[in-house]
Amino acid sequence: MSALILPKNVFTPFGSIIKQNKISNNRFIICDKPRSQYNKCMNKSELIKTCLISDDAVETYPFKDDKYGKIPILRHKSNGKWFALIFYLDKKLCINLKCDPHHSAILRDLYPFITPAWHMNKVHWIKVEVDKTPVDMLKELIEESFELTK
Repeated sequence: MSALILPKNVFTPFGSIIKQNKISNNRFIICDKPRSQYNKCMNKSELIKTCLISDDAVETYPFKDDKYGKIPILRHKSNGKWFALIFYLDKKLCINLKCDPHHSAILRDLYPFITPAWHMNKVHWIKVEVDKTPVDMLKELIEESFELTK
């Protein structure tokens, strides 16, 4: 279980449990999901399906890399903006997602499986290791990325 003390006005966009410390009136963000709720079995095609959350979401393959293979980019049909990039890095399934800079700093501090994004702006994008992330947290992060890029 991970915990971080935050000021009262910090809220999480990703469905983790928020508990208030009665003594100091601080809030704790805690991700205490059982291991069975992690994405051990999610493969690349299932992750792509998870990202297709709206009629405005489309899967594209704008480039192919010899080292990394076909890299799916999930974007909005309406404006062409990316909201997810799916790839394997060191044989681990990962996804880059847009994130509010304040939230991304907190997430990177809390969770070792969330780091600055691969080949993207390190302030506004995060890299998430899919197999180490709780399913509901991953879905919330995808939805947040989708909303931020509308």
